Amino acid sequence: MHPTASAALPGPGPTPNRRPGLLRRRVARAVGVALLGMVVVAPTALATPSVTDIDPAKGGSGTYVNVDGQDLDGVTRATITTADGRVQTLQVDGYPLFARFKMPPNPAGPVKVQLYVGATPVPSPVTFTYDGTTEKPFPSGLIPGYGLVTGGDTVHLYGERLDGISAVTFGGVAATNVREVDDTEATFTVPAHAAGRVDVTVTAATGTVTLPGGYLYVTPQAPTITVVSPNRGLAGFGGFVQLKGTNLGTVTKFLIGSKAATILSKSATSILAWAPPQAKGSYDTVVDGPNGPNLPSPAGGYTYFPPFQFA
Repeated sequence: MHPTASAALPGPGPTPNRRPGLLRRRVARAVGVALLGMVVVAPTALATPSVTDIDPAKGGSGTYVNVDGQDLDGVTRATITTADGRVQTLQVDGYPLFARFKMPPNPAGPVKVQLYVGATPVPSPVTFTYDGTTEKPFPSGLIPGYGLVTGGDTVHLYGERLDGISAVTFGGVAATNVREVDDTEATFTVPAHAAGRVDVTVTAATGTVTLPGGYLYVTPQAPTITVVSPNRGLAGFGGFVQLKGTNLGTVTKFLIGSKAATILSKSATSILAWAPPQAKGSYDTVVDGPNGPNLPSPAGGYTYFPPFQFA
């Protein structure tokens, strides 16, 4: 027997020269090129809020004040410290150049006003001096400032110190559904009243004040028709018809004779409708709504012709 020859396996080849120093230099060169395109920005110091004064520096309970300064937009609260050490905490609206809030009730005398950004006090607290009075509500205006003599509109009252609002009257007649939104806004439903301007009286937590001539009651204006176009159609058929006039926006019904036309669209000065089928003849055109009907047009406001006589 011949011995079995074992095939010799090839051994590992020579280790390639990796030249690690060259590789490091290439990496360093690549990083350096990348760094050349970068702009290094120095960190910006955070703005430090500061206080300069308070305006007004004297007034009654309920006075709105502005604490002026710089970078106060992060302010969210203030403390009021009285001479006897009592501390009141207020929620504050901070803006870049001032913080605004309402001074709480306090007896006459000076108090320290301290603003805070989070838990950090803003340097340089200021002093406000109470004069022993209480500021009354300040209604600045109503939106809308007018409405129909029938009342029923919802009105927004804007102003200051409206918190605790409990009653509103229009020319001595009480509004209903009085609701406080916050200390600068309230809503309510206007009562019916005769036409003309009336005083609006507001009662809130700190007193009662009157807004002279604050609301105008107006008389509803009946609609009028000046143009019917076209003013004719085929007997037994419908068709488009347009009305032009005044006070048409509140119209809810449009009659040609005794039959209702279908109102397709409307504005204060125009109505587009579909005329109903009618027998031949001339018919009045009448519109009606919450402000009353128009005076009927003269006979012949809209005329239906037989098909072969339409001209």
